[in-house]
Amino acid sequence: MKNRIFIVAGLFLWFLMLCSCLNSKREQQSENEKCIPAFVLIVSLAKENKPKYPLIIRTDKNDTSYLKLIGSDRENLEKNGFTASKEYYRLSTITPVSYFTFKSYIVAHNTHKNRTVFNADDNTMKIMLFDKCDTLSYAVDKKDTGYFSKMIDTLNLQPDDELRGYIHYYHEIQQWDGNR
Repeated sequence: MKNRIFIVAGLFLWFLMLCSCLNSKREQQSENEKCIPAFVLIVSLAKENKPKYPLIIRTDKNDTSYLKLIGSDRENLEKNGFTASKEYYRLSTITPVSYFTFKSYIVAHNTHKNRTVFNADDNTMKIMLFDKCDTLSYAVDKKDTGYFSKMIDTLNLQPDDELRGYIHYYHEIQQWDGNR
């Protein structure tokens, strides 16, 4: 009889823990959904003579809110701490789940360097995240070895994935030694 009570009590506790875990996941998912749509901007802060291809990674392929940041003229770009030509940006779309993986990686590996186009070296990139919950901005430079290659691994991007190629472009800029 005692064994049965113990088993029933154990199953009841297991059931309560399972419900609590599922509820927690639902609450987190619901909270994350409030943050979407979102986008990430990665841009090189290198000097004018180096090509710049800003990368915009968004969660909704129809979302054009990033255009407010990039703007239509050079003044708007410089106001945000970088210069680039809006005609040459690259777009990529990821799922909300991938976005939160991406966001978690960037927050966990942030680099709080105060860099703008005026005080950055040729190996520095700015990463900016925008969603309805957060606006984050970090700078990554040559000292942050492996930052973009680890990002590719974290997102589990396959060799034929277009986004992998875009992120690898920033890896190459970060490692660039000035020769070419």
